[in-house]
Amino acid sequence: WRKARKDALGLSLMMQYIQQEESKSFIFLTLTTPNVTAEHLESEIKAYNHSFQKMFKRKKVISATKGYVRKLEITYNKERDDYNPHFHVLIAVNKSYFTDKRYYISQKEWLELWRDVTGISEITQVQVQKIRQNNNKELYEMAKYSGKDSDYLINQKVFDAFYKSLKGKQVLVYSGLFKEARKLLKNGDLDYLKEIDPTEYIYQIFYIWKQKEYLASELHDLTEQEKRELNHQMIDEIEEET
Repeated sequence: WRKARKDALGLSLMMQYIQQEESKSFIFLTLTTPNVTAEHLESEIKAYNHSFQKMFKRKKVISATKGYVRKLEITYNKERDDYNPHFHVLIAVNKSYFTDKRYYISQKEWLELWRDVTGISEITQVQVQKIRQNNNKELYEMAKYSGKDSDYLINQKVFDAFYKSLKGKQVLVYSGLFKEARKLLKNGDLDYLKEIDPTEYIYQIFYIWKQKEYLASELHDLTEQEKRELNHQMIDEIEEET
């Protein structure tokens, strides 16, 4: 879970920067398609990437979005012995996005766009929501692993399917303002944000991983002293790894 904590802190700093310096808000989009069997998993992920790129080249999407972090995640259905690859997408938008009809994309429109680019009319839902300040569930989704170990450690066959489909793939993809912010992060130009308002969800992720839990609802309340100690510990680790 060390990488997850590192990703979480990095994402937190990038979001703080984009929010403060670029005056943007964020939405959280989840894109999925019907489950596939192991032999089709890799080709489905390729199709996902292609469909996603097509969607983000649409005029309406280009004008509404200012950058994104896209994360590939796979879940396994033991009863049906099949897999569901899906994208979690954290998108930066103008603060006026929610009130300006020229740019706002409704849940129904996102669904129609996703159906259109995938060519799969059976898709019944696309989840999209505004990220509210101090709501950490979406950030937790972005930072956790691409597959739960309770899924991919079921047996060798399932592990092999996960490994083969994820090998060589970019799990986290950055675009627009997030791509620019990531460069600043790597250069140490966002270090000034590390000590400011340490974000709650980072500590929650720490405890969730420590306890091998994957539910964002089961969170641990920390004292201010514990938060400070943990914040310094994580920052030190990240600086050692960079």
